[in-house]
Amino acid sequence: MEVFPTSAWNYGLIVDEHEAAKSFELSTSDGPLAKQPFTAQSTPIQLRAKAKRIPQWTADEKELIHPLQPSPAKSDEPIETVTLIPMGAARLRISSFPRIGQDASAHEWSAAAAAP
Repeated sequence: MEVFPTSAWNYGLIVDEHEAAKSFELSTSDGPLAKQPFTAQSTPIQLRAKAKRIPQWTADEKELIHPLQPSPAKSDEPIETVTLIPMGAARLRISSFPRIGQDASAHEWSAAAAAP
């Protein structure tokens, strides 16, 4: 069985290095755990993060995601809030996100080279 994303996945996180509370919000569920707590709908914990899409971060013709590039990366996209759930509850997983930067150290994300 193949599984493909149904929504945007190519985000970089905005990290306030001086105050993490400005970048992330942790939420936990009250009450007893669900019988199966590790489904996307019933995770007992979620992390909401400020993020921007990186349109140049793409997948290849076989839907394999191109490698992560060094951070920080530039993005002119609007700030969005993304909700992250535990990896065990997700069918498609991104385990490492680039960091978005706005200063001179941020670089343009290079478009992936075409496969030979």
